[in-house]
Amino acid sequence: MKITDVEFTPVRMPLKHRESSHKVQRDGIMAVIVKLKSDKGIIGWGECCCGPNMSSILETLKSIKPFILGANPWNREALWFDAFTHGIWSMREPTFNYAWSGIDIALWDLCAKSCDQPIYNLLGGLKRKSVNYFFYLPTHYNPKLDLNLLEKECHRGHELGYDVFYLKTAGTDFNDEVKAVKLVRKIIGPSKKIRIDCNEGWSLSEAVKKIEVLDKWNIDFAEQPIPAQPIELMEELKKKTKVALASNEGMALNSLIRKETLRKRSCDVIVTNIAFVGRIGELYRLGYEASDLGIEFCLASNGELGIASAANHHVLLSLPKIVKGNQQISSMLKDDILLKPLPIAEGPNWGIHLGPGIGVDVDEDKINKYHNEYLKFGEYMPKDPSSIKNQSPSFL
Repeated sequence: MKITDVEFTPVRMPLKHRESSHKVQRDGIMAVIVKLKSDKGIIGWGECCCGPNMSSILETLKSIKPFILGANPWNREALWFDAFTHGIWSMREPTFNYAWSGIDIALWDLCAKSCDQPIYNLLGGLKRKSVNYFFYLPTHYNPKLDLNLLEKECHRGHELGYDVFYLKTAGTDFNDEVKAVKLVRKIIGPSKKIRIDCNEGWSLSEAVKKIEVLDKWNIDFAEQPIPAQPIELMEELKKKTKVALASNEGMALNSLIRKETLRKRSCDVIVTNIAFVGRIGELYRLGYEASDLGIEFCLASNGELGIASAANHHVLLSLPKIVKGNQQISSMLKDDILLKPLPIAEGPNWGIHLGPGIGVDVDEDKINKYHNEYLKFGEYMPKDPSSIKNQSPSFL
């Protein structure tokens, strides 16, 4: 089997409500849809999550295209090596990973479809029949916490049967964050889990004090409360808090940082996905290594549509040990690029009812619709630059 054609289509997808943290204020997400055609008439679909900028990912994909056109999709690791090494992308690993992840998903989709199997069977088969996902609570620190919206959404998630509730911290007012965590615990009761994500927003001393305060309401784990580098920061914080710590941004930097994080056991949980590490196979290997070291595995969400969500789900189904309450953004999307909504767009659990390949049906009309939205309105920005100008002393 050979790859005969490669297409990259940028799309613009709105969210139901703003996603907010001290780093991000965004009303929608960008993605690049990858379409590979083979000489056997099989189509492989992939998706690149774009992070801060879609245009840079699209340009990266264009530079990679000559390495895969005419190639055998079964030689995924060799293709990755050629593009990463001879394309000189080893100098910009995170950008390359975001771009290559969409190609890698499409390669797996082609290969799995060619033998009429779901991707999880090519990964060694099922380790579980279902995966549990979290409920992403809105915090809206822009400029203040919207307690009414938080309460409404928390009740909705509780009624839908979610067991894990996630909210951003390290906003503008720690007193608001205390109110938010206290309110969530009151609504969901004592047995369900609360997770906080600080996106590197606290210093070491701040994290020690603030995690202790918030743990009055029983925090399951604190995700990247302090900067991911140097790794020694997380090692020191681990010694000073009883709350479990998760590495997220640290998993998105480069392979050396990921390996060092695991080797030093500087976290209790790794929060990562295909876009962070670039390849389905690499995510699978990372999940096994974490399990061997007694470190828990949680899927990260950094803004993905249905194709990337499905690819990540296959990995979760095949890993030896994962957390309850993996991350998702599907329930926040106004729409998707699939013929049918994903199960996690409407509830906390996703099973194994998947077809061959990535196992979901792509809607090309919707791809065209949201591509035209991009052509008309351009990219969603991760944060409105005008809000930075209003806050930053660099403009004084």
